[in-house]
Amino acid sequence: MDILRYVKKVNINSSVYLWLLFIEDVVKQVKNLARDNCEVVVYDLNKGCDTNDCEMKAKQYDVKSVPTVAIEC
Repeated sequence: MDILRYVKKVNINSSVYLWLLFIEDVVKQVKNLARDNCEVVVYDLNKGCDTNDCEMKAKQYDVKSVPTVAIEC
């Protein structure tokens, strides 16, 4: 989809779509930069998770906004 073609018709749906593309790009960059022995875990705080892992991690890392990258060494 050529997003720039629709710039004059921006609405909440296209804004959400652009935000999702941004998030995907951030995740790809983090995975590319991570060392081979590192595990990259992505939590979607909007969807939640089956367990309370995502909420617990967000509180543990004091997440105030998303996207957030936390590195455990």
